[in-house]
Amino acid sequence: MRRSLPWALCASAIVFAACASNEQLDFVPTSETPPQTIPDDAGSTPAADSGSTNDGGAPVVSGDCGDGKVTAGEECDDGNNVSGDGCSNACKIESAGPNDVCPGVAIALTGTGADPRKGSINGSTGTTYGQYAGACGGGTGREAVYVVTPDVTGLLTAKVTSQFDSVLYARRTCAEQKTEAACNDAPGASGGEQIKVPVQANTPIYLFVDGYSGSAGSFTLDVDVATAFCGNGVAEAPEACDDGNTVAGDGCSPTCTLEAGGVLGDCPGQGVALTGTGNNPRTISFAGNTSTLGSSSTLSASGCTASGVNAVYAITPDIDGSMTAKLVAAYDNATLHIQGECDTASAHTQLDCKEATEPYQTLEVTVPVRAGFPHFVVVDSSSTTYSGTYTLDVTVNPAQCGNKIVDGNEECDDGNTTVGDGCAANCKLEPINPATDTCPGTVLPLVAGPSGTYAGVVTSSTSKFAADYKPKSTSCSSITVGRDAVYQVTSPIDGLMTAKAKGTFDTQLYARDGCGTDTTLFNDLACTAAVDGNGAETITFPVNANTPVWIVVDGDATEAHGVFELAVGVTPSVCGNSVVEGGETCDDGNSKSGDGCDASCKLEPATSHDTCANAEAITLTANAGGTYSATIASGTTNLAHNQTFTGCTSSGPDAIYTVTSPIDGVLTAEVPVATFNVSLGARSTCPPSTTSSVPIVCSNASSDDGLEEISFSVEKDKTYYLIVDSTAATQLGTFTMLVNIRPPGCGDGLISGTEACDDGNTTNGDGCSSTCTVETLTGVDTCPGYTLPLKGTGSEPRTGVLTMSTANLNANYAASCGGSSKDGVVVVTPDITGKLTAKLTGLDYHAVLYLRTQCANAASEPTTATSTTALACDDDAPNPSTNARETTTKVTAGTPVYIFVDGYNGQSGVARLNVTVTP
Repeated sequence: MRRSLPWALCASAIVFAACASNEQLDFVPTSETPPQTIPDDAGSTPAADSGSTNDGGAPVVSGDCGDGKVTAGEECDDGNNVSGDGCSNACKIESAGPNDVCPGVAIALTGTGADPRKGSINGSTGTTYGQYAGACGGGTGREAVYVVTPDVTGLLTAKVTSQFDSVLYARRTCAEQKTEAACNDAPGASGGEQIKVPVQANTPIYLFVDGYSGSAGSFTLDVDVATAFCGNGVAEAPEACDDGNTVAGDGCSPTCTLEAGGVLGDCPGQGVALTGTGNNPRTISFAGNTSTLGSSSTLSASGCTASGVNAVYAITPDIDGSMTAKLVAAYDNATLHIQGECDTASAHTQLDCKEATEPYQTLEVTVPVRAGFPHFVVVDSSSTTYSGTYTLDVTVNPAQCGNKIVDGNEECDDGNTTVGDGCAANCKLEPINPATDTCPGTVLPLVAGPSGTYAGVVTSSTSKFAADYKPKSTSCSSITVGRDAVYQVTSPIDGLMTAKAKGTFDTQLYARDGCGTDTTLFNDLACTAAVDGNGAETITFPVNANTPVWIVVDGDATEAHGVFELAVGVTPSVCGNSVVEGGETCDDGNSKSGDGCDASCKLEPATSHDTCANAEAITLTANAGGTYSATIASGTTNLAHNQTFTGCTSSGPDAIYTVTSPIDGVLTAEVPVATFNVSLGARSTCPPSTTSSVPIVCSNASSDDGLEEISFSVEKDKTYYLIVDSTAATQLGTFTMLVNIRPPGCGDGLISGTEACDDGNTTNGDGCSSTCTVETLTGVDTCPGYTLPLKGTGSEPRTGVLTMSTANLNANYAASCGGSSKDGVVVVTPDITGKLTAKLTGLDYHAVLYLRTQCANAASEPTTATSTTALACDDDAPNPSTNARETTTKVTAGTPVYIFVDGYNGQSGVARLNVTVTP
């Protein structure tokens, strides 16, 4: 392929690194091409954002419009604050016309009866913006969007003719890339892309004309919808199959129904004879519905979750070759697996499997096949909960040595004719070195490539080896003891080593710095046992020059063994790329010293802000209006873990600062930018051990890097400790902390002085008045509750806020997680479907927050937006002293949700309720 997506490297600064990938082994050096580095774009990880200017705009701050992350209230975020590029300086989508944004311009179709439906439109991407992307290319070009709604079921063919390097793709839901149904990026600058998509009557399909690498210009888009007919090679409802002919006796009848004699929902399956002429591919298409097959769940899969209703096709080709099965299911968690035998012990006979995480996700599996032997293609899912309609396309291509696919009766196929790499020019395995079976293994040499890189590749088999090894670390405990092959690899340079193994079996891959079964003599460097059937496994880890490492190719079970290809590459160390590579002791993504990692990627000594004793004093600058501020840019890479906040996750290295307030007032500390998941807290004292003490306040609300903020009241001349921590020992790096102290007053968000409440504004009617007194909310004491209006229109999130005191209310309700005290009820009816987040802040008591879908029904608590079992109830056990509660659930437009503010063990008080509904 001309264009391929880069695969990412992963590494950790402290512990071993591991990552997995299913991508094709397309970087292996051959006799025709020089050795290639793994990957070509390794080391190009962008440095951490430190407020740099993007695209000519002003410096951006993480969490704000312009930081490149789409957050609440934003429709888009292109990493700058410049309008006129498709995403405005307010992070709203800009449109250059109706064909620029979803749902696009409608293409009218002509034709009646059994005639094809045809349509055509002329357009240009020269004046549109680039806001979408196809999986096969594009993304940097401008695009035009069109919608076609056929009145018939059939096969849609779309073709673009252009004078620029165009990309054409189709989606079933306009704004969601995961629903992409087809994509074509033909080489050359003259267009000519064509795609085919099955369509349903009166169901829209969205077509995108995009440009590769910024290309744009005029084009013609032609659309043809062939009405469904038996024999066109595509199964369209109500057809159950279509093999492109009207011949009887091959499993698919002349009327495109499954012929009698098979059992679709169980073994021995629905028999199909897949035939053709000469070296032409053999194809067949199926359309089915697993929800009509009862509750059959007899076949399992190794390396994939497959416990749902089975649809089994027993396909017997008339040629040796490779069979590709492509499944698109309309339901969630679909699984596609192919078995060599149709029985329940499928782990022994499985050829490959893949599983989906979204509806309409394309699953594709390719396996070798032999003429005259049945191969069982199984449409499945992760459980009987998931079933529905699907399309399954099967193609058998004739065997061909050198196509990099093990097909027919080949033993291997590495895509080259190189002698001595394990796979001979006739696609037979070369003699296997018996030393590969046990430590110290076979030496895998590395050959110099471009830009100081090194690479090596070998093809072999584990079938005649013993099961000897498994990793030492409990983090790799999922790896089982299968038959394994051992290779010793020595890099001539400091750098990052990547190993990728692709086998005809469910492969496991790991690396270590020593060899043998005695776990005291080695450490794990990386490991992976991804759940992906026979997909490629990839690991990356730092290596030092001239220091051997051992790479082990293993199987996930005793019966998982066979032919594999192992490709290894090394890229030179690059200080400042955020990846710890050989010769480095740290890499925080920059070349600055003084932040824990110096300009040469060596750890700096921790001489300040590491402990309570050497906490660094913050110097404040006086500003207009009686405020004071300071900015601290530092890091935690070289620090130890000394502080723990009860109520917030805080288990990483921590930076400790002191600040002495010059006034009575409110201190706000914010970490808007960080390269790790920050936990931010404040203390009035700083004891060495704080595992059981409660901070003044702490925050770990955001799952993103940085984006944490705390506020609390301070007294003149009193010293406070500010602590920048993280959620785990591996979460560390650089950060920027902004500190501000302002005089107290109503509207600052903190209750002080004579204030009974303070919701951060001076608006009346929201429960807290403009003078910070508690207001009465009508109906809040009992169901159906006080109606909270939400603000927001279009694609914006809906938001609402109010203050509630439960002190004078009655105790009417209780939740699954606690709460039998005085309580208040708020009802919200969103006008959009999405996720509702309810959050209590400003608490002065142990509150309990929970949701219901029926106000007076205690059994109607919904589950959270991210769980199918956990109920939307939060009493923050076992840390009731934290000053925030939060819960979520999925909501439907027009359907009310009831929010209860309760108390634990008789407690009551004032709380601020924030509600957000995101589409």
